[in-house]
Amino acid sequence: MPGGAFYFLIDLCGVTQDSAKWCEDLLVGSGVALVPGEAFSAPGFARLTFVADEKVLAPALEQIKQFVAKGAKT
Repeated sequence: MPGGAFYFLIDLCGVTQDSAKWCEDLLVGSGVALVPGEAFSAPGFARLTFVADEKVLAPALEQIKQFVAKGAKT
């Protein structure tokens, strides 16, 4: 059981106009789940939670990087 977590808001304004759709596309396309900023009164952002082991986080961050590099815009 984790004793705490870090949260990071990713600015998606340069990538998409619909952060909820972008997060859904990321999940379907890469298996990585982020929470749309709208859930935290931050439209245009996605929330990443750093609560997992580095062995899980590193590949997930690489998947996000590849997804963005593909130019997946919504």
